[in-house]
Amino acid sequence: MTNTIVVGCQFGDEGKGKVVDLLAPSYDAIVRYNGGNNAGHTIYRNGEKHIFHLIPSGVFHSNTVNVLGNGVVIDPLVFEEEIRALQKMGASLEGRLFVSDRAHVITPQHVEKDIKRAKGRLGTTGRGIGPTYAAKIARSEDAIRVADLFDSILKDPVLAHFCDVVRPFATDTSHLLNQMHADEKSLLFEGAQGTFLDVDHGTYPYVTSSNAVAGGACTGAGIGPTLIQRVLGVVKAYTTRVGKGPFATEFGGEQAAAYCDDYSHTAGYEQEHFEPAERLLRSQDQFLFGIGLRKKGDEYGATTKRPRRTGWLDLVMLRYACAVNGLTDLAITKLDVLGNIPKLQVCNVYELKNCSISLRFPAHHAALSALQPVYSTFPGWEGDISTARHYNDLPLEARTYLEAIEDSVKVPISIVSVGPRPEQTIIKRKI
Repeated sequence: MTNTIVVGCQFGDEGKGKVVDLLAPSYDAIVRYNGGNNAGHTIYRNGEKHIFHLIPSGVFHSNTVNVLGNGVVIDPLVFEEEIRALQKMGASLEGRLFVSDRAHVITPQHVEKDIKRAKGRLGTTGRGIGPTYAAKIARSEDAIRVADLFDSILKDPVLAHFCDVVRPFATDTSHLLNQMHADEKSLLFEGAQGTFLDVDHGTYPYVTSSNAVAGGACTGAGIGPTLIQRVLGVVKAYTTRVGKGPFATEFGGEQAAAYCDDYSHTAGYEQEHFEPAERLLRSQDQFLFGIGLRKKGDEYGATTKRPRRTGWLDLVMLRYACAVNGLTDLAITKLDVLGNIPKLQVCNVYELKNCSISLRFPAHHAALSALQPVYSTFPGWEGDISTARHYNDLPLEARTYLEAIEDSVKVPISIVSVGPRPEQTIIKRKI
């Protein structure tokens, strides 16, 4: 019996959904512990693409129990939409999906407040996540938990309807999970967003409103830290970010950040107005290079469809993520996207304005914006690696790149993803 946390090590969008879906058959319960429908986890099943914003990524595996913990905030309309979609696909949810009666509910008023106050300033998704967590912490009158729905006379028609929809799934999930552990069942905890969007450890204030780090699994699911044996960090082979905030290794810098902040730019827009990705990836212009990588990696937000900002892998960030999450293993995703790029770069340290070198990730976003990344260069590889199924199937240059990551962060790589589909995965070390 092993209990494992899967956590993002960058700015979210690392591919946690695929990794959880891959591991789910080996676990008895899949537990979402933070965030709300501002996260989108993408899963490929029988050749079809599915995006979930609330329901845990193990829902397609009939042997698993799927749990929304107390640390999740739940939008009633999104919850019902995903329930209905799963039922239409024939998924059995009875006895397999549970919602914490201590989880807080996103109301239409929270969404309205989010859109008015925060969307432009911080680049949030405007889904009501921040105001809901703020009401929770402030213990405001507009803070509503699932349990409150059953003991109140509800005048809001949305909440009244949600009360009926959620009732069959609501329970004390902390008790459920601790009982499963006592019965020697294995638990897999699924984080939303990533380490650098964590409200305490991320690039504050350009962060989400919950604890996305591994420690959030304990408070967000109602289990003790001694129940956890492994922490798997998911890392994209390069770096992306959606929304505002500092990004040390970004291709194109401020020009790219401003471009991606314009919501009118979509995948379709870029396909129509720019050259093919492979040609752009050989450009000396960093802005165009970033567009090429975004097109090749399909880097558009699963929730908002916003273009993701792109940049080289940042090992200073990754070393910090390894420390604050207590990682035991790494999963590297989207390695295939880096194919056919002549030279790859990786940030090893930061150079500060006074010409000193820093190995640490700074606390203040202004300090991060002021530093310069110092890069190491690696030779790229030619060809398509998406058919590789064993580590030694990878080109020498790809293995050298991965081994440099391991050597820098001192955490072993256990999984390498070379494409979005489940079979496009190399298991280097058993989880």
